[in-house]
Amino acid sequence: MQEEPELTAQNEEQEPPKEPQQTAPPWGSDEEFNPEKAWRLIQNLRSEVGELKPKAQKLADFEDAQKSEHERLQEQLETAKADSAKAAVQAARYRAAMKHGLDDDDLDLLGDDPEQIETRAERLAARIAAAAPEPAASPSRRPQERLRPGASPDAEPQASPKEIAAALFKNH
Repeated sequence: MQEEPELTAQNEEQEPPKEPQQTAPPWGSDEEFNPEKAWRLIQNLRSEVGELKPKAQKLADFEDAQKSEHERLQEQLETAKADSAKAAVQAARYRAAMKHGLDDDDLDLLGDDPEQIETRAERLAARIAAAAPEPAASPSRRPQERLRPGASPDAEPQASPKEIAAALFKNH
């Protein structure tokens, strides 16, 4: 009978069974109780628990690893979506800038909202065009006559091509 206090002390350390309680004890009725059979049953159950605890821990670790993998993939997905949104905004800015003749310096002025980029680009191009000075008339490739007033004292007569040729051959 010394085994019974030991059994109860060790049973307190173990977790309660998760299965529904049996109405009859596993060894049969109280009249048929065999302490040796009960002790073997307890030892077998303890050894099974000892074998299952590391397996349960491995399963929990694996589930945590899978959960961490899932969270890592979720984070990568969110990062990819954010990068995609930034690229779409940048592409919309470049399209609007090309369409309206804006410089790279003006891209930041178009904002981040793809719906407003086109509108802002139109307004900015209109303001730049209104503020720009009138372009000077492009020089014509057609030669222009040098008209001088006849009484102009500082104007030297231009040498004719014959005079220039004669001056060149004279030196040799």
